[in-house]
Amino acid sequence: MPEEPVGPASGAERRASVRYPCDPESFSADNTCRPLTARRKDESWTATVRDLSTGGVGIVVNRRFEPGTLLSIELQDADRLSARTLLVRVVRLTKEGKEHWLLGCAFTTKLSEAELLALM
Repeated sequence: MPEEPVGPASGAERRASVRYPCDPESFSADNTCRPLTARRKDESWTATVRDLSTGGVGIVVNRRFEPGTLLSIELQDADRLSARTLLVRVVRLTKEGKEHWLLGCAFTTKLSEAELLALM
């Protein structure tokens, strides 16, 4: 039984941007996220992209980050030909299984449609 989401978006749908589901194979398995407060480069966690919109990204990680946490997300395409680092704020989280969390994150700067397409 999934746990209730945590964060201000709990309950009614509040997204302002269309969310596009992502095939995990569209991105590198080496995508990572790390809190901005991390002092060491090795303080990062693997992040699997679940969905994208111009306003944010849903990622699955094996560490809980509280709503309000600022994260730096490094996204690479599957061929590792292009990479992009994005700054996000965790707005909601939902436990997935025993060891993973789905983080709903808002971009600190909204993406244009062209930037979104380039990521996908």
